[in-house]
Amino acid sequence: MQAMKRLQPKMDEFKVKFKKDPQKLNAAMMKLYKEEKVNPFGSCLLMLPQMPLMFGLYQVFRSTIEFRQAYFLGYWPDLSQPDPMPWVMPIIMTVAMFIQQKMSVTDPKQKMMVYIMPVIFFLMMKSLPVGLVLYWTCYSVLSIFETLNIRRQTAEMNPQVK
Repeated sequence: MQAMKRLQPKMDEFKVKFKKDPQKLNAAMMKLYKEEKVNPFGSCLLMLPQMPLMFGLYQVFRSTIEFRQAYFLGYWPDLSQPDPMPWVMPIIMTVAMFIQQKMSVTDPKQKMMVYIMPVIFFLMMKSLPVGLVLYWTCYSVLSIFETLNIRRQTAEMNPQVK
């Protein structure tokens, strides 16, 4: 994502230069990505390993007998059931996911996704086992800290990049 930010001025130049010819624009963009060794879909690839893991955890939390009536941190009496306090954990997950996406999405075309995706996940996760919601919340919180760390390192290495 940082590399895409760095390439943004060149990409804007290409958009102005090849305004009337989308094929030349795409060719120039692909050439730029290849020269700079940047993958525009790099951030999407991180979601691919998460989805099978999420489906697997769903099955584990629903069917593993060890999670039934097993307290976790004294608050959740059963990780295989939805949150006993209606929607507390899904709301925390939604807020963490919103902050994570707000920090990472810079493309104005994807701005609506920052608002829509957390709501979709809330609606999807509110009735799922709290263990799965807890996993996704931890993933979002750790991603926030990772993004902050990457931004700090980028600022230290290259002070003119914000």
